[in-house]
Amino acid sequence: MMFERPASKSVALIVLVTLISAIVGGGAAAYWWSEECAFLLQERKPHEMAIVFLDVGQGDAIFIQTAKQQNILIDAGEGGRPDFAQAQSVYAGERLIVPFLRCNNINRLDYFITSHPHSDHIGGGPEVISSLEIGELWISGKDHPTSANEALLQEAERWGVKVEAPQEVGGSLLPGTKIELDCGAQLWLLYTNPDAENVNDSSLVVKLRYGETSAMFTGDLEFPGEERLIIHWGEQLDVDILKVGHHGSVRTSTSYPFARIVSPEYSVFTVGAYNTYGHPSPEVIDRLRELGSQIYRTDEEGTIFAFLDGEKIRIENKTELGVHLAAERASGVRPADLSVAIPEREDLPVTDFELKPVPAAERRQARDRLAVDLNNATSGELQTLPGIGESTAENIISYRDRRRRFRRLEDLENVTGIGPATVDRLRGKVKIDGEVLE
Repeated sequence: MMFERPASKSVALIVLVTLISAIVGGGAAAYWWSEECAFLLQERKPHEMAIVFLDVGQGDAIFIQTAKQQNILIDAGEGGRPDFAQAQSVYAGERLIVPFLRCNNINRLDYFITSHPHSDHIGGGPEVISSLEIGELWISGKDHPTSANEALLQEAERWGVKVEAPQEVGGSLLPGTKIELDCGAQLWLLYTNPDAENVNDSSLVVKLRYGETSAMFTGDLEFPGEERLIIHWGEQLDVDILKVGHHGSVRTSTSYPFARIVSPEYSVFTVGAYNTYGHPSPEVIDRLRELGSQIYRTDEEGTIFAFLDGEKIRIENKTELGVHLAAERASGVRPADLSVAIPEREDLPVTDFELKPVPAAERRQARDRLAVDLNNATSGELQTLPGIGESTAENIISYRDRRRRFRRLEDLENVTGIGPATVDRLRGKVKIDGEVLE
């Protein structure tokens, strides 16, 4: 049975109610709103595409609007039922995402892409689905029976939303799926893995291309997924804007090889100031800065707007629009009801790009290049290997320094913290003197 959506809620009512609930909500996260934030999206230049990294605290919510106003939402922040005890209840859908879209007169999402079923990425999803018309809902297909995931899927069924999942679980999505957007823009699906060992590594990864400008959104993808991306797509992963994986965790994401091949001009960390995970890691920030990337963080700069005209990118930010702890001052709340026409432009940017998988014969070479050299690797490089944390990486280096070098894979069993099972997981991922150890 499908339900009929009620008439659009009053923007003023949404903002007023959510502000009051934020103020009286004790330790829950709060947000504040400014009319200028809505204007910033509406007043962009002719044929600019907007990418909005909404500050939803510790979580992801990225809104994309094409030059002729096709709308895409990637993830929907934390809701009221976090998966993890350390997380804050944010209610991102009703308190920030839906009011932001309403204030910009957006009532439909052509695509709602949920990278993976963790609550800090899908928790606000039910409110988004119940409040807007949804063209397609994309899911990673990873089985994850939590209340947040069940609520998302139940709401999609309730409103009759078309759900697309990877082919491995009976859907139609597969790496290389391309969506042709208006003005020649393209959205490419780069990665699916519903059978991943952990939920983070099941994240859908998409690349947006508009003229000569590009962006990539990686969810919480971890090292194994990054390796698969490099092997499958190679240099085509190079983009201008990178949504940094897993909120900047150094233990799981943004390996040296991945950062080098993506080589983003701008790196955006979606992170909450209140998080207890140490996100974003200073090592990941330094890694990207060394590659010449400019760093942006939602915990410091609020909501971040990237405007792409097919040739150039400009970045704006609004600290007034975002999630903060309730102890922060909430002020300047003024709902906006805006409808500003975006003028036409004749010289549309040309997106001259076709994504092609790396030929099978070259993939082995790519895998070999990615293998970590046991006798020269830094601690950070060693930590990109499965089962190797910071302390174990330091033990490997200490053993290597004492013995001068590793001579065979089995030598790793002499390192404190490494047993036969870990050694088996490292086969094909490490090398000595240029030879990959199987």
